[in-house]
Amino acid sequence: MNRTPTLAMAIAGIALLSLLPANAESSATPLVGDNIQADEDWQQDWTIVTMARDGSWGAASHQLMGRAIAAAIDNCKAMTASKTDCGAEFRAVRGGWVLGLLCGDHKVLASGKRREDAEGDARIRIDIKRAYIPDLPPCRTVLIVDSRRPETVIKHARTKSQ
Repeated sequence: MNRTPTLAMAIAGIALLSLLPANAESSATPLVGDNIQADEDWQQDWTIVTMARDGSWGAASHQLMGRAIAAAIDNCKAMTASKTDCGAEFRAVRGGWVLGLLCGDHKVLASGKRREDAEGDARIRIDIKRAYIPDLPPCRTVLIVDSRRPETVIKHARTKSQ
């Protein structure tokens, strides 16, 4: 297969680049010729994290997303004896981070390529919740998962009130 872009593709690329401000910094990888750098995260297993309102959570990794989801839900349900909402919400990542926070009984699942990105996503999600729930209780981190090392889950202690 020939990777050389056609003239039309080259012109379209130049036209798009001309729309950027002169001082714009781009983190995008060029997609021209031999400079193609494939994102290798697609080769990693899916990591799924789910969390219930009571603080129960489950995390699992598998190359098939459906199996990872089922295992994460099962792991979450195994943490509690009561009926739970495990699996009602989850985050799926490949090569990224997932944070699980609880604000009272309001859950926040956030993800990002880097831990800093996931923390930023969590702040945005909390701000959105506060827009609809002005008296949202303070949030606490329940778990942090690095999908590149899913066996390393940073767990935070549950309080006796939960």
